[in-house]
Amino acid sequence: MDVVGSTVAGTVVASGGLAVLAAALLATARAIAADRLPHNGVVGIRIPATYRSQAAWRAGHRAALPWLRAASAVAAAALVAAVLVASAGSPGAGLVVALTGYGLVVAVLLAATLVAARAAPHAP
Repeated sequence: MDVVGSTVAGTVVASGGLAVLAAALLATARAIAADRLPHNGVVGIRIPATYRSQAAWRAGHRAALPWLRAASAVAAAALVAAVLVASAGSPGAGLVVALTGYGLVVAVLLAATLVAARAAPHAP
């Protein structure tokens, strides 16, 4: 595979990952909003503050909900931007956009974690 083919493949894989990430974050946000995300060890903001109790888990996730929705939107926007840039004939730039999108999602999720960590200790 040549460099262009590798770059196109990388852009496709990175964009597919953004689609899965956006959907997973949106599903998690919806579960939190509906109070259907139980205290668990797989999905959610799993830090000592939210693990303290079911009430701390709920309080932390409720506080972080806007940030989780924002992270989903950032992933979706990065996906669209990466596809548009790559479709315009620049798969390398599309890959850079997709990878930048991942970085932005991580930053928003870090903010969500900080918000959850601050809210959870105030739960009854």
